[in-house]
Amino acid sequence: MAQFRAPLPHHNFRSKIEKVDEEFQKSGSFKRINNRRNNEIRDMFVKLGADGYSDASCFYSLGNTKILSLIYGPKPDSKNATYDKGKVFLEVKNLNMNITGTSDK
Repeated sequence: MAQFRAPLPHHNFRSKIEKVDEEFQKSGSFKRINNRRNNEIRDMFVKLGADGYSDASCFYSLGNTKILSLIYGPKPDSKNATYDKGKVFLEVKNLNMNITGTSDK
């Protein structure tokens, strides 16, 4: 049986791991680009009820990542019937922005 190997790029991850290990042995911590220590997280913020017009809302940010979630409904049924099942319509908007400046990357 013939074997085929996909032409994948080869990286020398061992040398990168050795460099990180050397730095950890010297200083006792990893060095990050944004000067955070390895036991620190990005600034976090959570606000419930961020929007006064929706039925429920939440604003969440972690570093430069920001999420705003809004909930509208349920709307009353005109037939005054009760249901065990329902439908959820989810709309996701993603702001793809290319901003130059400082980054955690």
